[in-house]
Amino acid sequence: MKIAIEVDLQPHEFDLATELLRTLNLLTEHVKVRGGPAAAAKLPNGIPASNTPVSAAPAPAASVPAAAPPQTAPPGPATPQDACRVFTEAISTIGSGQQLDAVAAEVGRVFSTSSLPPKMLQAEFLEAFSTVSFDQKLIATNQSVAPYMHLLPRLPDSVRDAIKQKAIAKVLAHLNQKRPINTRREEFYLQAEAFAVLSEMGFVTIDGAVQTIEKLMKNTEKRAAAITTLGKTVERCKDKLASANQNFLQSLFKVLDTVNEQQFQYDIEWINGNMQRQPPAIQSPQVPAPVSAAVPAAAIPQPVPAAAAPAGAAPVAANHAPSATPDPNRLALRLNVTGTFHSPSLGSAQGDGTFFTLGWDPNSMHLVSGGREVPVTVWSNDGKVVHAIESPGMYVCCIDVELNHQLIMVCGIYDPPTGPYRSRIALYDGRAGQGFAPRGDIMRQEVDMIAVVRALPSTLHLVTGESIRTNTNSFQEQISLYDVTRVMTPGRSGTAVDPIMVFQEHKHLVTCLAPLPSNPGLFVSGVR
Repeated sequence: MKIAIEVDLQPHEFDLATELLRTLNLLTEHVKVRGGPAAAAKLPNGIPASNTPVSAAPAPAASVPAAAPPQTAPPGPATPQDACRVFTEAISTIGSGQQLDAVAAEVGRVFSTSSLPPKMLQAEFLEAFSTVSFDQKLIATNQSVAPYMHLLPRLPDSVRDAIKQKAIAKVLAHLNQKRPINTRREEFYLQAEAFAVLSEMGFVTIDGAVQTIEKLMKNTEKRAAAITTLGKTVERCKDKLASANQNFLQSLFKVLDTVNEQQFQYDIEWINGNMQRQPPAIQSPQVPAPVSAAVPAAAIPQPVPAAAAPAGAAPVAANHAPSATPDPNRLALRLNVTGTFHSPSLGSAQGDGTFFTLGWDPNSMHLVSGGREVPVTVWSNDGKVVHAIESPGMYVCCIDVELNHQLIMVCGIYDPPTGPYRSRIALYDGRAGQGFAPRGDIMRQEVDMIAVVRALPSTLHLVTGESIRTNTNSFQEQISLYDVTRVMTPGRSGTAVDPIMVFQEHKHLVTCLAPLPSNPGLFVSGVR
């Protein structure tokens, strides 16, 4: 049996054909290469001497001329539209930043091979870069603009400085636009983060960043962008800010301390907390209406009211002066931190306890918290610990309050398991003077995990999201409906309480249950 192989090669393919020809020569001695005299001159040196030399056949008249120069890279884009398209396609692959070096190499190739004028190429790159890196889809998918900014220092030396300056100017121009004080922050969030990243990389000096933010903050119509930019800069450049020119920094904070718009108070508290600074005390005008006992009056920021509030008005009404322009995000913008609850006595000896869940009792005005390696804790509305319910080894996943019997309901898992039991639902007496005594519990061996518990208002039922271990050691996710009165039956062990109804439509762990107060007995469920 005789095997004959012919290989057609173009001149620029000679260097790539060496390994292929080595392999073919192991199979047969009859290998012919078609590619003209250049092939005969070049390929024998690329194949080991131990192999049979490759014979070269004359090329047909239509073959590529031997004198054609080898092409090592495809030609660069010849039109501005092509350049923008190539840049956009490359930049779009950055994602989380893992492809940065490959993207930088492709961008560098375009700059080095395109016949377009350098300034035109830079303009097309900036257009593509801005389109991709400031796409609102990044916010919707919870992605950061940082990986895109990290492409800038990887650009070719010949264009890096020019593009850097233009990118900074483009970001600043967007932040410098005039906007209403209650504008949607999505309009400039990515640019604010980009400014912080540019400062982090040293493209913007930290002193320059501080002065720029101060200048923006002084203008009410640019204040929203300034506050957001300062927050992102504190987040990414906290150490750099600490070493900034102290005169510049104090001047910025002096302006920050004069900002009194309600929608910025949470940002300002976060910024001050992270910078470990205490703003000067400001005497705010007091609203004539008495403040409800739900939150201490001193903790509520009091803007100048448009009119005196009626006697007995709730704190929320007293804090919301009428707005001239209706804002679709008004409720979100008006949420403010009014106080922080803290007790150094809570948590493990190492201080690594974590709170995961909260419940609210509107009758007693108590907040109830729970989590890992912390007791179930009942707080008064002024932030003091009323009672701590110990449950060693129990990881509390969810807390709710049942109002018919004034019960605090707690569910969670044991890690490690307590005997044959991995999970538990516990009920405590939340009535005044009862000391939060236990009222009953539910412990079933087959329940591997309970992620959520909810009371159904105007009924005697509670529902849970449970993961049931089957006989085959697999899991069945279900919602269980329990009769609260059975759980509280005197002398009845919690291990003898079974659900009166189960729902097994979900395929994943049920982590959310929400009753519909207008329809007693109905609820909505959600899964992980």
